[in-house]
Amino acid sequence: MAEVNVEKLAGDIGTTVDKLLQQLSQAGITKQAGDNVTEAEKATLLDHLSKQHGGTGSDGPARMTLQRKSKSTLSVTGSTGQAKSVQVEVRKTRTYVKKSAVEQEQEQARIAAEEAARRELEQQAAKEAAELKAKQDAERKAKEEADRKVKEEAKRKADAERVAKQKQMTPEQTAKSEKDRVEAERLQKEAEEAALKKAEEEAKRQAEE
Repeated sequence: MAEVNVEKLAGDIGTTVDKLLQQLSQAGITKQAGDNVTEAEKATLLDHLSKQHGGTGSDGPARMTLQRKSKSTLSVTGSTGQAKSVQVEVRKTRTYVKKSAVEQEQEQARIAAEEAARRELEQQAAKEAAELKAKQDAERKAKEEADRKVKEEAKRKADAERVAKQKQMTPEQTAKSEKDRVEAERLQKEAEEAALKKAEEEAKRQAEE
């Protein structure tokens, strides 16, 4: 942020140091002759001066043009060889732009753009998460359905084979076969329950990580 000395600023705008200090004080800025004035303080001063001259302050024009003129006397020699005095008036114009208004608009635009980008990223992340969950649910259901059909088909074949064998067995063989079948089903059920418990524990462990 550019700064300028109070004395230099007074010279630039064509006023005295005392008057400038008074104007700064009226604008709520306490300064000494050797202090520097920041761009923000200049904007505050211009805002104050604008209101003094019938402006609307921050809602008014964002620039102010200050004019300074000085007169000096030059001694020149005419065609006759005689010296004569000539007054010369020099006018200087300096325009100050109240940058705070421009900077505020830029900051608001930047914040709005960042907020829009953040919302877009959040929406995209939520969409991707929903799509991934739907895909995983569909894959899980398809696998469960396939496993169910395989088990049903295996049970159907086993039952058919058992019935066919029982027709060829003696009563004693049939009783033993039925006992073996019940035991085999019990062992299979225990194995399935153990596998299910292990899968649930593994899923819980992954969810906690």
